[in-house]
Amino acid sequence: MAAWKNTLKTTALLGGIGGLLVLVGSLLGGMSGALVGLALGVAIVGVTYWGSARIAIRAAGAHAVTRREAPELVEMVESLASRAHLPMPRV
Repeated sequence: MAAWKNTLKTTALLGGIGGLLVLVGSLLGGMSGALVGLALGVAIVGVTYWGSARIAIRAAGAHAVTRREAPELVEMVESLASRAHLPMPRV
């Protein structure tokens, strides 16, 4: 699937969540509730967007390894990063 499609789906999902919070807030508290919903929406969407990688890594129970612990894995990642002209990520 193209990267732009993933970006579009993520944007729609996060926008929908934010919009839903504003709607619920406005139904419960009028204009003040809508503002509270907007603030909550921005906070939740921001944490989700910028912290999603960290959340996924923790949920999977992943941890970093050193070259001493997994030399073949580190060499494989170095090779792939080099061929793709990307910086070496943490392994």
